[in-house]
This record gives sequence, structure tokens and C-alpha cells, in this order.
Amino acid sequence: MNSTNVRTLTLSSFLFLLVMFTGCKKEFTSSAGSSQKAVQSESNEAAQITVNVKDYGAKGDGVTDNVDAFQAAEDFVSSKGGGTVYVPAGVYIVSKAFYHRNFVTLTGDGDKTIIRNKVSSPQGPAQFCIYIGNFAPTTYAECVHYDCNSVVGGSNQLKLQLSSNARSFFVGQAVLVDSRSGWKNSDGYWKPYVALINRVKAIDASSGIITLEDAITTNIPDAQIAPTNKFISGIKNDTSKIYICQKPVIKNIRFESLGDWTMRFGVYKGWFENISMKTTDVIGGNGFSYCTFKNIRAEFSQKVIEMAMYSHNSTVDGLTATWYDGAIDSAMKPLLKMGENQRDCSYSNLTINSGKGNYFGMCIRFEHAFNNKIFNCYFQCPTIAQDGVELSASGDDSRVTGNEVSNNSFVLGNTDYYIKVENTYSGAIVNGNKVTGNTFSGTIRKKYVVIKTSENNTIQSNTYLK
Repeated sequence: MNSTNVRTLTLSSFLFLLVMFTGCKKEFTSSAGSSQKAVQSESNEAAQITVNVKDYGAKGDGVTDNVDAFQAAEDFVSSKGGGTVYVPAGVYIVSKAFYHRNFVTLTGDGDKTIIRNKVSSPQGPAQFCIYIGNFAPTTYAECVHYDCNSVVGGSNQLKLQLSSNARSFFVGQAVLVDSRSGWKNSDGYWKPYVALINRVKAIDASSGIITLEDAITTNIPDAQIAPTNKFISGIKNDTSKIYICQKPVIKNIRFESLGDWTMRFGVYKGWFENISMKTTDVIGGNGFSYCTFKNIRAEFSQKVIEMAMYSHNSTVDGLTATWYDGAIDSAMKPLLKMGENQRDCSYSNLTINSGKGNYFGMCIRFEHAFNNKIFNCYFQCPTIAQDGVELSASGDDSRVTGNEVSNNSFVLGNTDYYIKVENTYSGAIVNGNKVTGNTFSGTIRKKYVVIKTSENNTIQSNTYLK
């Protein structure tokens, strides 16, 4: 082999190795000993990174406050366009909630990874472990709204009545799509009859047409749209802390709190899977838009699920909740509440045991709710005081339509009714709802079924056992 050939092979080998080296991806290993701060990986949408929260100062020793480490890891991944924050096995104390960011996955080693807030009082935000979005009930009304032409259900386009308002929007922005008509609840909060969260896909500034990522599911004759980062004059909201969280993922982690594990959701297309918790409310808050909850396990003391205003097209499939003697709400609230214009949500394969909790009024209540379904669930609720299933109006503006409760089993104690359908308000609507194929057992103080409305609701094929 002559010297020229040797030099040629050496150069080729070098080029080959260079290509192989630059083209390979580093693999992230889910171990506590990883010292990588960021590892590039490929996805269909954008480059994603994975970090280990311990590389940002988290200890997981059950003593150290880790809130700053979690926030630093979240913010770094968010600054790179999204990715994963890995939390190894350990007990991570947080003295206050940290903010989960858009397009970030928070994952751990299942129940071996515990995020715990030990703050005992006051009950409320000081006890949260994490914010997954943060829109309070008042914040929705504080956003600047722009009038649109009427919208037909199935369309994913809105036409602004004033096309120059298109400059207030950008592609990828989370937006509110709602109606100008609505009602005020007893706390004085404005509740649009249609209240949706969506995302801007395209903007035609010349025509004032905004194309959304998802089709609008119902007719809105008096439609309006609001960017979620622009607020009315005099409102000074920090958009790093007041925001709709887009496409978050949280999985394989346990949360513990003497209050709520999280609140003030405000989430667009969130995915929550294999999460366990010890908390007051299991799933509660505002703004669950196109969210999925799977394999949730909880010890709870107050409520199991209450998705409030701007909650729609979300599912809970597989949830086990058992009562424990913690903080209580003495207002006799339901275990599952569908209200404040919640629409098109479904709950299935739930197993709920309310134990000795003495402050539960109902298993399920529908109030201001549209086209929601609860099916294939098991309720063991010996202390429910009022009703198994209630569909009822709470004022002249109430709308309870198209909801369905089917193929569930209710084991109750000493309650007033198995099923109650009631509308005593002249302007309210409780119509087109179905309660079918369920099995009820337990002692009844009054009667199996009470219907206090002449509207068209279907209550049939249920089994009532003494």
C-alpha cells in the first residue's frame, strides 16, 4: 500500500467518523446520577431537550426546599422550545407552587417520586405544589375581547368585525372563544354561555380571519375572541404567572399537600397520566380544554372532580379516589360537579369511596352543563346526604342539557333520593338529559326518583335495590 493510498484512507475514515459523530444523538438515562443538563433529541415539531431536576439544585431528601430548582429546570426547558424535566425518585419539598410551562413534560419514577408541600395554613394557593396554567375566575373577564361574526359549529375560523384587531393576535397563541351572552353567579363572576379555549393556527390580517387549531363545537351567534396575554386597562397581570398552559404533560409522579395539589389550571391540550396524590380536591379548577386524565389515584378530603368555567372536550378515564380525614368544605358539595358551562366532557371507569366523610351532598350534580357523560363508574358513598344523581337549575339563567349518566353502580347509605331532576325557575332549561342503565342501592329517606320539571328528560332502565 503506497503512501498516497494511506493518506486517502485516513481522510475518508476521518470524514466518515465526523459524519457519524455529528449525526448521532445522545441518549438520556432516567437515573438520579445523570449530570446532563440538556440533551438534544428529535421530534416531529421541534428540537426537544431533557434535563434532570437534580442538575438545577434539587435534592429530593425530604428536607430541602426545591421550588427554585424546579422553576429553573422548567424555565430552561421552556426557553428551548419544550422538552422533558425528569424528577428521580425522592421526596421533593416545595414551600410554594412552581409554574409548569408550555410544551414541557414533567415525569418521574412513579410513586417513588413525591413532590410535597407541607404548608399547613392558610388553605389555598400557599399549599399548592404546582401551577399548570393560572387563570383565576376573574381573569377570563379581564382579557380584552374582540367581537366576531356569528360562528357555525364545526368551523375553525372566526371573522373579526374589525379586521385591524388581527394585529392583537399571533400564530401559536392561546385564545378564549366565547359568547357575549351569559350570566353572573352568586359570587358576581361573569360566565359566558359558551366558553372555550383554543389556539391560533393562522391569521389573515387583510380580511380579519383567524383560523384556529380546533373546530368550534357549537353555534355562537354572538361570538368574541380574546388573546390570553392582553388585559383590559388597569389590569397588570404578569404573563409569566397568569397564563394558559399549552400542551403540558405530567406523568409518573405523586403529589402531596394539606390543601390542593394544584389549582387555577387554565390548560390547553394537557395530558396527565399515572399520577397519584394526597389532596383536598383531585381534579379541580378552571379551564380544562381538550385535556386527558388517565390512571389517576388519589386520597381526597373534599371533592373528586370539578371542572369549572372554560372546561370542555376533556376526558377522565381511570380514576380511583378514596376519602381520608383531611381539610373539609362544610357546604355539602357533590363529589363530581359539572357546572359553570362545562361541555362535551366524559368521565369513565371511576371508582370513588367517600368513606366516613360527612360533608358530601351528592355523588353527581349537573348545573350549567352541556353534553357531558359519566359512565362505567362505581360509587361507594355511605354518607351522601341528598342525592345520588342530581340535574338541577340554580337560577333563571341555568342551562342543563344533553348530559348522560349511564351504566354506573351507586352504593349509598341513607340519602333522600337516588335521582333528582329539578327546575323551579321560569327561565332555566333542564332538558334532553338521560339517566339510564344504572344500579342504585341503599336506604332512601324519601323516594327513589323525584322529577320536578315537565321538560323532556329520560330516566329509564335503572335498577333500584333496597
